[in-house]
Amino acid sequence: MPASQSPQVIGPYRTLAALSDRGFGPEYLAVRGGAGAAAIRLLVLEGVKPPLQKRLKQRMREAVGLRDPRLERVLELSDARGTQLLATECVLGVTLHELLQSSAEAPDPALLAGIVAQAARGLHALHEHRDRREAALEWVHGHLSPNSVLIAWSGRVVVTQIALAELAAARVTGHFKYFSPEQARAGALDRRSDVFSLGLLLYEALTKTHPFSTESLPDYMLSVLADSPRDPCQLDAALPPELASVVMRCIERDKERRFSDCRELADALLACPGVEAAAEESNLSAMLAERYAAEREASEKLLARANALQDVSDPRLAERSSGRGRVRTLLVLVMLAIAAAILAWVAIGRAAPTC
Repeated sequence: MPASQSPQVIGPYRTLAALSDRGFGPEYLAVRGGAGAAAIRLLVLEGVKPPLQKRLKQRMREAVGLRDPRLERVLELSDARGTQLLATECVLGVTLHELLQSSAEAPDPALLAGIVAQAARGLHALHEHRDRREAALEWVHGHLSPNSVLIAWSGRVVVTQIALAELAAARVTGHFKYFSPEQARAGALDRRSDVFSLGLLLYEALTKTHPFSTESLPDYMLSVLADSPRDPCQLDAALPPELASVVMRCIERDKERRFSDCRELADALLACPGVEAAAEESNLSAMLAERYAAEREASEKLLARANALQDVSDPRLAERSSGRGRVRTLLVLVMLAIAAAILAWVAIGRAAPTC
């Protein structure tokens, strides 16, 4: 959730507040310089090596075409003196991690299942995404965690951190805790890998425990490839058996026994008692309003302030903008002078007498 801070200029952006760090680097509520500035979410990625930069830029170009409301919209990836700046739509709310870590009473199981069902629908759209030539991208999220599922104040569930799988492998501590068995074996991934990860998220949310050892990556690899997880109903007898059955099918070691895709998973969750009603945005919004009234009010004020800005009144940005304008004008004048000189030389050559 946003925390007040002194504004700072990062590349073409001006930050207004710091947001929760979700493992990839500092994140800010920010605006871009220029008229009609709108609030964005800015992720600052430092130390990204050139080979990874190339892959990241390719993924971001593909992500720009994503329009499903349950997927965080990617706006642009820019470079500021070697630092990659990822701008995405500004969705403020609470991550699943923050919700589960809250000191308030644990959310109702149907509500948690509803959140995961909505995330599954978003992931299905990601898996179905095609490039500009309508070629299937076979895109897998690959690093789902409670930090990558966001519940907006409006109740909309949004899957975030799109296209950052390679970066996650390079820098995010603990990212392996939601790996599928095929990821642990460094095997080929398909959409059923994300089904497994969603199942782990829901298992952990419902039982407050993880079904596998998470002490280290080697421990996890051994555990996810060999251990048999306990049925969630054995850990909490009050859980609906239909819901526990869906979770257990998600985390089958053999991917052929899982749900075939995230749409099938979402349908199965929504068919469980009480889940479809709990998954409605109005219910999720009401739950957040009750638990996070002060935080919601503070973030909405910040967002209103950001959206009210028609220009970034920071002299450094103005100086940069005018400086770039002067450079462009100078280059145009130089090019015109060169062109005039070439034309004059050609004209003189044509006018010269020939022997």
